[in-house]
Amino acid sequence: MKTAIRISIAALLLGTLLTFGLCTAKNQTVNVSLGEWYVKIKPATVHPGTIVFNVANTGDITHTLEIKGNGIDKKLPKELKKGQKTTMTVVLKA
Repeated sequence: MKTAIRISIAALLLGTLLTFGLCTAKNQTVNVSLGEWYVKIKPATVHPGTIVFNVANTGDITHTLEIKGNGIDKKLPKELKKGQKTTMTVVLKA
């Protein structure tokens, strides 16, 4: 179950990150809410540059966040328990 959730999260985020435009922005913030059957991402589009993901587990079981693809392979250092929050920074290149 956890593996399927991780793969789904990674696929969703990679798809979101690939929608970025040609301009470059610095220090963008993306809010991510993780639950049992959902991943909410705001905003859904980012530009190349430094992205700070504010990650919150709003579900009842542990969740994690992985971003893979286009030279990125990043994961939260530990799973988030119910109600926990953390940040993760990723640099997207144009």
